[in-house]
Amino acid sequence: MKQPLIITKFQLLAAARRADCCRQYQMRIIKAGSKDDLMRTYIDGLRFCLANDYPDKGYILRHFDKGMLHRYGIFVDERITRADSRTIVALGGCTGTLEFGGHNDHRVAVKHDTAIDLRITDHAFVIVYLYDMAKVNIHLDGHASVVVYYYEDAERPAITRVADSRSTYKIIHRDILPKM
Repeated sequence: MKQPLIITKFQLLAAARRADCCRQYQMRIIKAGSKDDLMRTYIDGLRFCLANDYPDKGYILRHFDKGMLHRYGIFVDERITRADSRTIVALGGCTGTLEFGGHNDHRVAVKHDTAIDLRITDHAFVIVYLYDMAKVNIHLDGHASVVVYYYEDAERPAITRVADSRSTYKIIHRDILPKM
């Protein structure tokens, strides 16, 4: 039986308050008129959500169907072969290879035990956020650029560049998790 939206919102709001979430984000949860609104709120507050394990991956799987999650670029404990969203979130034990090219910009967040490969080519720009024990291998070619933020215990990413490429990268380690 599907849980009514009002109960989902109440549970998410209570958890947001326990995580010391800002009032503005709490108001977005209160005003959400659909689960799509809740998904957009999650994506907009992504760094806070991942840093505070809010909501946890089990809750996400129980209350949001995989079709909806995939529309928003969210994957939990699965092999990722393709993602059409500008923001990709890989939770649990995801694996796979994601390719980014053209003149596009993307955001990739990786958490838990996920281990993925990123192939970034042409003039693509990607920001990567690594949490927990997540692992990412990054392959750069062309004029591609990547900025990687890795938090706490996340493993420093392995980056390879094609010899004659003009690709650039920056790796930043953060000991402090973001707050909202």
